[in-house]
Amino acid sequence: MVGTVGAGWIGGQVMTGTQSAAEASGASGVQGSIALHSEQASSGSSDLPAVQQGTEAASARTRFVPTEVTLPSEQTASVHTATTIGGELVVPENADDIGWWDGSAYAGDPFGNTVLAGHVDDPEGPGFFGELLSVSRGDVITVNDGAEAIEYQVTEINEIDKSALASNTDTFDQRGEHQLVMITCSGAWQPDLNSYANNTVVIAEPVETQ
Repeated sequence: MVGTVGAGWIGGQVMTGTQSAAEASGASGVQGSIALHSEQASSGSSDLPAVQQGTEAASARTRFVPTEVTLPSEQTASVHTATTIGGELVVPENADDIGWWDGSAYAGDPFGNTVLAGHVDDPEGPGFFGELLSVSRGDVITVNDGAEAIEYQVTEINEIDKSALASNTDTFDQRGEHQLVMITCSGAWQPDLNSYANNTVVIAEPVETQ
């Protein structure tokens, strides 16, 4: 059974309870609206137009914490918030569930990586993210929160030694262009460490931006 993700996995960038990149910069999912108002208008003057209620702009950005992910096989899994404890990202114990790192971007944020992680298997058999070992570039992966959904297209697949993943800071970057980053274990099983030797990292970009 795959264990928790260690401090080397996060490259020293994870801080428990940090805001997403867009929240830290003050970005908002809804644009403000403006309504006309004056004392004369409220007193019944006909010289001014009636007060009008502003509406949300059509270009308002959709952003949310993902609660479900759908892989190319059309299989779905629940996504749960995953925090760090003692420098380790603790993903759901159930290999059929996925963790969203709460220090990463929301789905749909203008920048920063949305990081999902899950077990490749457990003693009962393959885990949901075991499918990441067979995805291809161009495959589409969808995340949603029950109300909104965003599609991402796979652009990059890497297998990285766990000891080297710490130096791959792009995986956890919260400053670059927005991407979906999915991580699971792969490579040879190491009984003495009760862990696999590598991590498979799948990177996908929002379909609407390509």
